[in-house]
Formats: sequence, C-alpha cells, structure tokens
Amino acid sequence: MTPLSAPMRMGRLDDAQAIAAYHHTMWLEESGPRLSSEALAAAKPQVERFRQWLTPGSGLTTVVIADDDDLPIAHTTVQANKLVHLFVHPDYQAAGRGRSLLTIGEALIHDSGYSSAELHTRVGNHRAIGLYRSAGWVMTDEVVMDPLPDGSAAPEHVLRKQL
Repeated sequence: MTPLSAPMRMGRLDDAQAIAAYHHTMWLEESGPRLSSEALAAAKPQVERFRQWLTPGSGLTTVVIADDDDLPIAHTTVQANKLVHLFVHPDYQAAGRGRSLLTIGEALIHDSGYSSAELHTRVGNHRAIGLYRSAGWVMTDEVVMDPLPDGSAAPEHVLRKQL
C-alpha cells in the first residue's frame, strides 16, 4: 500500500489509462446499483476523456497520488472554480487520500483567483457527499443531469463552498 505521505504530482498524458481503469471500477461500484442494464453494458473506461483532460492547454488541472511504481491511485481535476473530478482507487480508500486531494483541489481553485467553488456528485453517493459536507461544502437544492453511456442521464447534486 502507498502511504498517505506519498508524493502528489501533476497529472501526465501517460496517466490516462490508469486513471480511466480505476475511475471505471469506482463508477461501476458507486453507480452500478442505480443504473439500467443498458447503461452498464454501454459503460467502458474513458481513456480518451482523460487524455483530453491531461493534455497541456486543456484548461483542466489534474493532481495525482501515485503508487511506488509511479502509477496514479487517486486524482483530482479542477477547471476554473469547479472541482470537476475526485476519485481514489478502491484499493486505496479510507486513508485520507480523498480529503488530501479535496484540499489540493480547493487550493488550486483559490489560487486561480476564485473565492467560491462548485462540484457535482451523484445523487445517492453517500460516501462522497459525506466527505464534501464534512469539509464545509454545502449541498444546494440544485440537481443537474449527467449523461450516461446509453444516452440516459443520472441526477447529480450541486455543492458549493466559500474558499
């Protein structure tokens, strides 16, 4: 296991495959029970999505925690005042990595000149909602729809925080 003190680094293009793999595993674990069989069948690791995010000049900033082999085991991605993504590989959860990356994401947003931040998290994702709320994020009454691979959509809560 990688210790919590493992160094964080900026995400690189060659991280896309590893990030897509653990993101897909987590997505299936967290969302699978609430999705149709069609949505589950259409779901594939989104390697190209993460390549686009990690491309210099994309407007997104990704920070990863890597294991001893320098493979990402967790990441956070921000764009402007939005915390776009925060995922921790299932084998590396419950060690404070999510909290550490949340702090990094908030700092990146604040250091970019924003005094408030926004994120979206799947309705029913109680683990993530608990993390965000314990860190001072406030769940609004807003719900947005996130497109799914089968063309349907899943509801996501909108949370905000003053930085």
